[in-house]
Amino acid sequence: MKFPMRILVCRSDNLGDLLLSLPAIKSLRQSFPEADIGLLAKKNNLKLLKTFLEGLRIRPISLEETWDGETWDAFVALFCTGAIAARVFLKKVPVRVGQYSKIWSFLLFNQGRRQKRSLAEQSEGNYSYELVQELILRMGGKPVDEIPKVELPEEGDQSELASEALAQIGIHSDSQFVVIHPGMAGSALNLSPEQYAEIIRKMNAKTECLISVGPSKQDQIIWSHLKSELPNLKKISGLELGALKEVFRKSRMVIAPSTGPLHLAHLVGVPVVGLYSPIRAHHARRWKPWGGDQKSVVHWPQVDCPAKSSCWGSSCPKFNCMEKIDWASLILKEVDGLT
Repeated sequence: MKFPMRILVCRSDNLGDLLLSLPAIKSLRQSFPEADIGLLAKKNNLKLLKTFLEGLRIRPISLEETWDGETWDAFVALFCTGAIAARVFLKKVPVRVGQYSKIWSFLLFNQGRRQKRSLAEQSEGNYSYELVQELILRMGGKPVDEIPKVELPEEGDQSELASEALAQIGIHSDSQFVVIHPGMAGSALNLSPEQYAEIIRKMNAKTECLISVGPSKQDQIIWSHLKSELPNLKKISGLELGALKEVFRKSRMVIAPSTGPLHLAHLVGVPVVGLYSPIRAHHARRWKPWGGDQKSVVHWPQVDCPAKSSCWGSSCPKFNCMEKIDWASLILKEVDGLT
């Protein structure tokens, strides 16, 4: 095989999924220090990780632009659609590694693993790591001895933007504060606005709290409720993810449901508390923060949930388990232990 070998990694889904895969991607670079490695992902996710990828000498390749004009020796799909896999197949990439699950995956990949990720038996990051190790072995490399840790590097310009945004709401460089990011895309169950309000009331008695509000509809609904309940609550909003991650880095702790910003906070090296649903598809076993050095804690209702992908509602004997937990008291117990 010609050298350096050329390897294309694909993670075409959302931010949190990509962040959970970074240790696997880092292990690929460690095994093949001279390889030409490209990461195929969404443009905004690649922009956020620009400095991290530069440090690993991994080329960002945007899904939104023309990406299949190059020749590759190997392709590993940490996640991809059938359409992407078909394009790689038609390009006659010799080694195509992926998750064997859907019918098309058996036709379009020629190496991989049977993974039933829907069973949520291990971290999403570990599923990605398994596939990368398959590729490394197939390409004659030596797998790394242990899963590498990841910390996203600080970016000076983004840090300045974060400091300016914090100063505008009265939080300065020597402030001790906790960030709560209550919104999410809606792919999993979340706490109610009333529950977040109770968490903030109890947290404010112990340390300064601010809310991170994203552009999603759910974020806006939660914020509308919180500002009426807590008129003096400080809010950070309108920042791009690069600056938001530096806000997280300056904080004592970040608290959030199962969402990309929770994983982002974990990988900048601050303590995090994740709030999860017991539904199998949402479970912390698969979606908890993973891959960073800093300790993380996750909580979910300790019930034997019968649901696989979505809540059964009132037909479930455990309903509504999310409302039966004193989330505020659980979180307060973590503050001193994590910071």
